[in-house]
Parts: sequence; C-alpha cells; structure tokens
Amino acid sequence: NGESPKIFIGQRGFFDTYLDWSELFKIHGSIEDSSSIVINSKDYDLYDKNSILISAKILSSMIDSPIFFFGYSLTDRNVRKLLSDFSSQLPKEDTRKTANRITIVEYKQDINEIMEEIINDQSLECNFTYIRTDNFKKIFSELCKIDEGLTPAEVRKYQGTIKKLVLASGQKGSLDSVLLSPSELENISDQIDQDKPIILALGNKKYLYVFPDLVSYIKDYLYEERNIMPGIALEFIAKENPNTRTPFSRYIKENEWLDLDISEDCKQKITKKIVLLGNLDRTINSVPKSCKHIYSSLEDIFKTTYSLGTKINLVTYNIQRMPIENLKDYVLGEAFQKFEEATREKQSNLKSVLRRLFFAYDLLQNGNLN
Repeated sequence: NGESPKIFIGQRGFFDTYLDWSELFKIHGSIEDSSSIVINSKDYDLYDKNSILISAKILSSMIDSPIFFFGYSLTDRNVRKLLSDFSSQLPKEDTRKTANRITIVEYKQDINEIMEEIINDQSLECNFTYIRTDNFKKIFSELCKIDEGLTPAEVRKYQGTIKKLVLASGQKGSLDSVLLSPSELENISDQIDQDKPIILALGNKKYLYVFPDLVSYIKDYLYEERNIMPGIALEFIAKENPNTRTPFSRYIKENEWLDLDISEDCKQKITKKIVLLGNLDRTINSVPKSCKHIYSSLEDIFKTTYSLGTKINLVTYNIQRMPIENLKDYVLGEAFQKFEEATREKQSNLKSVLRRLFFAYDLLQNGNLN
C-alpha cells in the first residue's frame, strides 16, 4: 500500500504518538542496534527484567488485531510467555477463530511453499496457526494486500465526537461538506464547542456521502468526477420539480437503480421524471419556437446577434447536428462557466436554458430513458 509499518526495537518509542497502518515489534532487537539483540542467557535475563512494557503493548495490540511472530520457534520462551498470558484471558472460542488471531512463522530452509497447520498447544491452552517456510517474501506480499480498515479502538475513539458533530450542526441546519484529516479530527471536538461551521465526510472521497448543491452536482456529473454516490445523486434529483431538467441519465443506465439504497418516494419521483423528460426529442422540442432554426455548427450560432440565452437554445435545438467533440468542448468549457456565473448572480433564465442544454447533452451521450 506504499506505506511502511511503525517499527519498535525493544522498548524504544512505545510512548510515541503515531497513526501508522501496522506495527512491527523487534522484541529480540535489531542489527541496527547491536546492544538490543537478545541472543544469550544474559540477554534473556535482562529481557525478562524489562519485558513488562513490551508484553503489555503486544498483548494490548492482540486484542484488536491479528499478530504474526516471524522467525521464532515454538520453543522460544518469550513467545510462549506472551501466548500463555494472552490465552489465559481469552474466552473459550472456536479453534479456527482463535487460530486466526495468532500466527507463528518459523523459518525452515528449502521449504519454498507455505506449510500451514492449526496447532492446539495443551500446555499453553492456546490455538494458533503455525507456518513453516523459507519464503517470507510471499507472506509479506499477501499481508500487503490486506485492507484492514478501522480497528474497533479507532471507531470508539471518534464515535462520540462524530455523533456530537452531526447532532450539533444538524440541529442548526449548518451541515456542509468538508473532508477532515486525522490531525483535524484530533481537534474537532474543540471546534464544535467554538461553534465553527464544520462537518465531516467519512470514507474515500470517491464515495463521499454529502448532499450536493446544484453547481457541485452539475460539475461532478458533466466532468464524470464520480465523487457523489448514485443513491445520493438520485435523491437530489428527486427533490426537484418533476419538470426540472437536471442530467441524471447515466445513473439510470449504469446502475440497477431501483435496487439502490433510496427511498420509495425517490423511486416514484425518478420514475415520473423518466416518463416526462427521458426522451431527447422531447427536450429538443421544448425550446421556444423562436429558437427552432437549423444550424450545423457552434461557430455559425455564435456569429449571430441573438441574445446569449437564444444562442444556447439554438445549440440545444441543433444538438444532434453538431460535431460531438466541439459540443463537448463547449459544454465542459464555456457553458459550464456561464452556468456557475448565472448561479452566482441569480440569473434564473440563463440557468434554465443551460440546464436544458446539459440535459440534452446527457441524453445524447447516454441514450434515452424511455
């Protein structure tokens, strides 16, 4: 995943604050620090005297996350002590469930495959997965494919703050869309108390769960940014007047839209929109009679002395006659810029004709809905 784990050598760094995706404990030291290596009886005695913190850290991690012991044999007394302490506190579980928590990987020369078995160690009262191999690279490669998500500890850490945030801002009707970094989350509770206008989005930006405004929706749709989930997009469309033209054809074409997590009211309103507006010819013919003149190029239309609104209606009326690349450049360029300006300056008539153009462009690109 492009990230490196947090590395602990002996007891060093256990009290540091970190937000890494995993931890690597070198409990018997590292060649980077020869004095940390545990190899003879004297080293083991010293380890025993200073092992309380190491044991507590590892045992705590084992509660929420699986753990792999690399390069240790079943006879290593420190590993056996950790397993014994851990198993003594576990409820009796299904053998495989317990074994999924703990894996011991022992180096065995000339065993290139992964030899895996579940061991029930009666003396430890512990089940674990035991792997013998000399191919550690393959194991590391498989581990790097894992998307571990949020641990229960991380969920517990922020759930109170998230609830407070949504309730406090929601009651005031001041929810807005802001992605928060981990460092911002640390301070967000104080920001709520200071009445700052904040809200959070959870998850990958691609699946951002935020109810958009009109300009954000149109931009996301036309440029195919796909930052708005299909269900949210359709709920947004359903809140419009049934005769309002805002593009949505792609969401219908690309999804089993009736199976999306949307309300029944939304489904009924979208169905009504499909019946009323889901045909390109109907949208083309909806332009005013005064704008129904034949043109075959954008250049010819914009050479005329008509008003901007009339020129845009002429583009819509002739949309099937236009070279598609020229049309695309215009829609994604000047037309969208004009739409942003019209929205900002509250030019409702210009907004309306541009929305009809975007709607026709959508049906031209994605096909009729009825």
